[in-house]
Amino acid sequence: MKGRLLVFQVTSRRLQLISEKEILGAAYCMLPFDGKLLVGVNAKVHLFSWSDKESSSSHSGRSLTSLCSHHGHVLSLFITSRGEDILVGDLMRSITLLRYKPLEQRIEEVARDYNPLWVTAIDIMDNGIFLAAENSHNLVAFTASSVHSGKIGDEEDRLLTVGEYHLGDFVNKFTRGTLAMKLPESDSLKIKLNFDPKEMETDDDPKEHILNIPSNLPSTIFGTIGGSIGVIAQLPQDIFVFLQRMQFKMQSTLSGVGKLKHDVFRTFSNERRVGENKGFIDGDFIESYLDLPQETMTLIADGIGVSAKDLTKIVEAIQRATH
Repeated sequence: MKGRLLVFQVTSRRLQLISEKEILGAAYCMLPFDGKLLVGVNAKVHLFSWSDKESSSSHSGRSLTSLCSHHGHVLSLFITSRGEDILVGDLMRSITLLRYKPLEQRIEEVARDYNPLWVTAIDIMDNGIFLAAENSHNLVAFTASSVHSGKIGDEEDRLLTVGEYHLGDFVNKFTRGTLAMKLPESDSLKIKLNFDPKEMETDDDPKEHILNIPSNLPSTIFGTIGGSIGVIAQLPQDIFVFLQRMQFKMQSTLSGVGKLKHDVFRTFSNERRVGENKGFIDGDFIESYLDLPQETMTLIADGIGVSAKDLTKIVEAIQRATH
């Protein structure tokens, strides 16, 4: 099976074909990359440049020229990039992290997830976090130690799973951005705690800690086939641990509809395995705290070790920073 890459130019409000490139397969995805073009063609990822080299299929004296490629996939359905890093989402083989070496003009494999995963959308977040959605309505977050160290070897060729979460809807698109208006840094919230969230379980002599909630958080927007739009925001470690503790307390205090347990519903589950929900906080569940009766709010806040007033401020600050 053969396919074509078609290059058009807008001339007098009309599309004019100026070049075409025959390829050995179907092009499933394309992405602008460093002034070039990344294309997922069947099991390969190709990198093309727009050159002045003439070809028989060029109508403008310029054409697409193949610089390098990487193979090792079933079907390269999704491609995204950040800097020199390229993330590929495969039909069955989960995700693979690649890196482009411009001086050598080659694409090398940095790390991959060896677990089977039917990927439906991918994204690269800050701090070396790689995000994937799969066909069983789950979200999975990965990291790779080689991303920052630059070391590539047998011990560092695996993407590590750091988060799993059952969303309950089929995600078909990630895009970097936010639903919240960008706020000045002066709008960040500082709450004084009588304990350090990261040392709650181990510190016999709790120390005071300032919980600083930024007015803006790095985030990714996702869309689902059910018509939902959602936000995945990255949280500082102390805020994540605090909200995780709050989530645990709410789960033990509140009863779901039909006695369905929140933690059971959010458990990662697909055709091959079931795993615990980790690395994610359910923002909708946390925000539901604001709609609870006052006595229930106080019960949850006391269980965490803060006042209901401060806990309300924290939840409202997270709400403002994300949507």
